[in-house]
Amino acid sequence: MPAKNTALARGKGPMSTASTVDESVLELEVCLQDQSVGSLLYSSANNEYSFRYSPSWFEMPTAHGLSPSLQPEDSAALSNSALVKNFFENLLPEGRALEEICANRQISKANVAGLLANLGLDLAGAVSIKVKGSKDAILDEPGDRLRPVSQQELSERIRNRSHSSLTYWDGKVRLSVAGYQDKVVVFEREGDWYFSNSPEISSTVIIKPEPVNPMMAGAVYNEFVCMRLADMVGVPAATVRLERIPEPILIVDRFDREVSADNESVRRIHVVDGCQALGLPVTSKYERLYGNNKDVSHIRDGASLPLLFGLRRHSTAPIVDDLKLLRWTIFQVLICNTDAHAKNISYFYDEGGLRLAPTYDLLCAPAFNNEGLVDDFAMGIGDAFTTQDLNVYEWADFCFRCQLTPQLVAKEIKSMTKKLHEKSSEMLRIARDHDVPASLTDFILQYAIEVGEAQSKGVSSLTSVYRDEYKRKS
Repeated sequence: MPAKNTALARGKGPMSTASTVDESVLELEVCLQDQSVGSLLYSSANNEYSFRYSPSWFEMPTAHGLSPSLQPEDSAALSNSALVKNFFENLLPEGRALEEICANRQISKANVAGLLANLGLDLAGAVSIKVKGSKDAILDEPGDRLRPVSQQELSERIRNRSHSSLTYWDGKVRLSVAGYQDKVVVFEREGDWYFSNSPEISSTVIIKPEPVNPMMAGAVYNEFVCMRLADMVGVPAATVRLERIPEPILIVDRFDREVSADNESVRRIHVVDGCQALGLPVTSKYERLYGNNKDVSHIRDGASLPLLFGLRRHSTAPIVDDLKLLRWTIFQVLICNTDAHAKNISYFYDEGGLRLAPTYDLLCAPAFNNEGLVDDFAMGIGDAFTTQDLNVYEWADFCFRCQLTPQLVAKEIKSMTKKLHEKSSEMLRIARDHDVPASLTDFILQYAIEVGEAQSKGVSSLTSVYRDEYKRKS
């Protein structure tokens, strides 16, 4: 672990004095909504990060820390370079978009501070970041707050992704939300789409086209069905719509945005993902952070379900959040969403604490029918990382590690399976109305129901198994 730099955290030392300026230190102003929260400091000489909260921030009645892992009173955390870097690095995009941004801006992927300085104005949640003393945004010309994005233009860009990146429009980076998939973030008003050139207006929807990777063909339809189905069976999900321009696109309403009544401004709502809440780096979003190779699969130091359930101590409604997270977990198993990692779960965070946010990025992996895709869970149920290995003993272990009652877990598995049966006809009708291939919808429904029925039968003895195996340890 890098050495702590308390001088950075407290704003003391040569680099913060008026008489001496250390040019190796970059200071970035961090805001929530439009209020300055504090400064992120990066020393290139030492390759160290720290964060210091602004005293004026705590004059506000609704002031709070950035995350449970960066509490204002925890000076050790604020001066812990790795911990500070973890929080801010989790704000950045991943995959192809990050590669393109780094190449265009001539910034190393390892240079988190440099990337934040370039991309920080429209991040996930309420956080925005700018170089200390810089303006909030630069308008193309006076009064040009919104840049229209027509369906025809977006269609052309989707078709020509191999030659024209979705990340850049008009020579500007138009993507700064985390994640791997291709996406475009826009402000939506009365059915029209815009890029914003104003700090008062930020993106309100995420547009996701079909992936370029042929292994993921049909992902737009797959995610639409899984997201709608989740909501039907008691797993609150982000609102999604399916449209064609004529390419199929999934439109996801951002739950971290609230548009004013006059459509002239957007309020950003602070959220943190699972890695940020736990203080983990993006490299630890999978429980088996070194992969599922037999030589390293036993190392499970990444994000896990027991760790996520442990966040109940920060929750404003722990019983409610426990139930929501349990249902989220069960649904991932039933659809075999093998990419349900810690960055695909988010929490609202304010002065009261954490509240689980709606789910997103749901996909049924077996529906792709591709041997190149793994069937391992991102986080284990007990010691099980596949549906085949999941039995009553693993569910009992899951209950023990996550501090859940076996009666509740068994009841929820059976209840969700019953709801899948009850909602099948409605889901088939919705899919048909949106021209989703019937074979895909049928497969996802049948797969989830079959897994649900098998698991429901398996957990019929969960209470007695738990009592015999774990009661004495509780």
